Amino acid sequence: MQHLRVGAAGSLLLAALAAASCGDPEEQIVPAVYELCTDGVDGDEDGLVDCDDPDCDAEPACLCGNGVCDMEAGEPTTCPLDCPMGCGDGVCAGPETPALCPADCPDPCGDGVCDPATENQQNCLADCEGVANCGNGVVEGDEECDGLTGLSTCGALNPPRGQGDGLSCSNTCEVVDGCGLAMCSTAGTNTMAYSGTISCADVTNELRWDIFEVPVMAGDCVYIRLDNAGLGNADLRATVFDANGTTFFGGAEDYSELDDEWACTNTPWFSAGGCPERSIVAETTGNLRVGVTQWAGGCATDPSDYQLDVAVNGTDVDLSAGPVATDTPMFP
Repeated sequence: MQHLRVGAAGSLLLAALAAASCGDPEEQIVPAVYELCTDGVDGDEDGLVDCDDPDCDAEPACLCGNGVCDMEAGEPTTCPLDCPMGCGDGVCAGPETPALCPADCPDPCGDGVCDPATENQQNCLADCEGVANCGNGVVEGDEECDGLTGLSTCGALNPPRGQGDGLSCSNTCEVVDGCGLAMCSTAGTNTMAYSGTISCADVTNELRWDIFEVPVMAGDCVYIRLDNAGLGNADLRATVFDANGTTFFGGAEDYSELDDEWACTNTPWFSAGGCPERSIVAETTGNLRVGVTQWAGGCATDPSDYQLDVAVNGTDVDLSAGPVATDTPMFP
């Protein structure tokens, strides 16, 4: 037995024929069901009513509201929901877009003008080739960067440099260099270490510093090594300021650049800690300032002992004169 899908009139006729049949009820023709798209009834019993049913996609009454202004169906005059602000009037205005109303708002790509609000070299090379739109997040033309795009990290530069204040992008799409001092590779022999003591941070957790000055020439490779040899288990760190007084190494937000580079003689009170060791390039001729401190915490003794080694271009520096300032909360 076959089930036929027919129109409404055919369904009524089949129903009448079935009622008049004298045969076996099982042999009677069962009328097909179908969806009338505007009667508010789920005619084909698939759980979808009227325009929600895919069977009604082509029904004129169901075209309005699909988000597309159909010019051929006359929607500019019959469906303001799909054709806002009079789509078809030749004026691209209000919420009209190329997608909603291509008749009034043709795609601007190809008009010979690079619109900085919507176009760039990636989505419209025809209009924007060679044109830089600073602020769109795409590096174009002669831009060095655009937002975060095009920026590197200070440690990835050649040569690697300390994080300092980092790299940033200006509002003219030029890289602003806020990196710290560059790194080098020449070490010392650790034969002229200065031995001193450093206090734990005070009750306000303010770090205490011993500050040394090392005469350098611009371009010198300055080696710094700290150890907590002696009494105490200080968790040491250091910061270096160039003779220009502004460029630094080891003072960035996470303080990791002159901290924990090697295992100290004594395990620091913070057992995951270590001691600083690094070679850094001086940028300016003058006195390089080296600050020595320890993190706030459970020092075995207060103050705790430390040893500082400094070398310039591989030659150890005599630090016997000691620091120029001791136990100070201010650095530089």
